[in-house]
Amino acid sequence: MTQKGWRCLYFSSRHFLEKNSTKTAINFRDELKEIENSEIPTILILSELNRLLDHNINSADWPAAVLWDFLDKQKHNKNFFLIGTLDQVNKVSKRSKSRMIFNIIKFPDSSEQ
Repeated sequence: MTQKGWRCLYFSSRHFLEKNSTKTAINFRDELKEIENSEIPTILILSELNRLLDHNINSADWPAAVLWDFLDKQKHNKNFFLIGTLDQVNKVSKRSKSRMIFNIIKFPDSSEQ
C-alpha cells in the first residue's frame, strides 16, 4: 500500500520465526536492510512483536538485537515510522521493555467491556 509517497509494510512476527533464533534474526535483518536501503518513506507495522523480541528465552536474543540496532539507526529518520503490537505484554522480557522508549498505547481488552 502506498499513499502520497509513503509505503506501508505489514508483517506478523511469525513471518520471520524459525526454530533457531539465529535464522530468525537473519530473516528479520534481511527485511530491515531492504527498508533501510530504500529511499521510500516507510511505515512498518509489526504485529505480535513480543514473539519476535523474546523468540527463545533460552538462547541469545538476536532478533531483538537486530531490531534495536535498526531502530537506533532510524532514530532521526523522518521517513520511517514503526507501529508494533504486543499480544502478551506480560511475556516481554525486562530487557526488551527497557528498550521500548516510545509511547505505548494500551487498548482495553474487548472482553472487559
